[in-house]
Amino acid sequence: MKEQYAFLHKMALVGHVTAGTTIKVKDMYSRLAALETDAEVATTSCSLRQQFEVLVSTCDAASVKFRGSVEQPTESVYQNSSIDSALRSKDRLSNILPNERYRVVLRAETQHEDSYINAVFVPNLTKDGQDLLTQLPLPSTVTDFWRLVTQFNVGLVVAFDFDSMDADKTIGEFLPKSDTEPFENERYVVESRQKIGNSLVSEITLTVHQKAVKILDRLSTKNKQILTLLVCKSTNPQPDCVLELHKKINSCKRGGKSRVVYMCRNGADQCGLMCVQSILLDRLEADQCLAVPLVVGNIKAIRPQVIPTLDQYKFLYRVLKLAHESQNVYGNVGDVEKPLSLQILKARWNLFGHILRRDSDIPANRATRAYFIQYGHKLRGRPTTTLPIVLNRDLGLIDHFRLHSTDDLVKITELAKDRKQWRELSARIEKAAEASQTVNWDATRQ
Repeated sequence: MKEQYAFLHKMALVGHVTAGTTIKVKDMYSRLAALETDAEVATTSCSLRQQFEVLVSTCDAASVKFRGSVEQPTESVYQNSSIDSALRSKDRLSNILPNERYRVVLRAETQHEDSYINAVFVPNLTKDGQDLLTQLPLPSTVTDFWRLVTQFNVGLVVAFDFDSMDADKTIGEFLPKSDTEPFENERYVVESRQKIGNSLVSEITLTVHQKAVKILDRLSTKNKQILTLLVCKSTNPQPDCVLELHKKINSCKRGGKSRVVYMCRNGADQCGLMCVQSILLDRLEADQCLAVPLVVGNIKAIRPQVIPTLDQYKFLYRVLKLAHESQNVYGNVGDVEKPLSLQILKARWNLFGHILRRDSDIPANRATRAYFIQYGHKLRGRPTTTLPIVLNRDLGLIDHFRLHSTDDLVKITELAKDRKQWRELSARIEKAAEASQTVNWDATRQ
């Protein structure tokens, strides 16, 4: 009874903190300025410090004392896993263990393998989507890491703390040494192809070859999987770097059911921050509003060591503020000086690109495909009002290909997955439409 009362009390605190915390894009500046104060700013909204204190006390299993700076050591020991103590050698830190409810269970393919890995599922923007948080592999868990990649359809790995690999002997060697020196162990061969990077991130294409193993009385088939590895070079990235990294992550996502793995040395600090920040930025772009405490609390309930300090919690808001200011990153602010028709055109192509990047089974994508007859090249509905007719009219401004069949829809979907190309296409259409309106207006005046 006492435990139930404590639980209800904590839920009431969460309700108090999260009530009224949804921030709309148009209110971003005023809300952030108010939240950055330490005093309560309204009856339904608390300061960032108050929000974070309640999140920590609610989500940390051991109810650790509130920590305000990264220099203060953590005393939290998360004890919510029934894993055999014999497998604890696979954990780098004894106080960062997977929540039993959300932990990843590997499929054992030989009699010598077990199902344990220090990794947890975390939600992403899509309703049924789940990405992964894990630690950099130990020497004894390298094979387990590649099992995770191959068994859970990982298409992108975002890694931090790589600068400590040479000095830290607890980090196992799991990558090729170069493009000509693949990594190989008893289960996997991993080849790499280094792409041109920058001062922020290195991009590496990995090809994972899974060797055939004996399962009971038969041999498993050999499998090959291609994925992208993004290595973040900065240990303390600034908000503008986080925005650039987020753009890079989205451009490298393979779409569909493919998952993203975020990993760092302890499996929580740097990778957890980037995971939460990506969810917030995606939600800001998709919904034009978000409630930061709800997102952070959702992830901390799975991995309490994520966002461990008030400094990191404030950092989330700093990035969101910068994203709002950067109109070239998120085109959420209307161009009030432009005609309404051009604003609608810009919004139409932003929304169309967002829909195409989402899972193919969402209602908006199913409705888009329904415009096309599978066996022909005609459009459903009235030809003057259907969405493809409007889009084709836009595409005709730049002499681009038209949407006449499902093949064309597949082609433009692939284009939308590259955000840079999609922004360039949208900008060309908008520029051509603006020029066309100028010509028509001049002709009317004459």
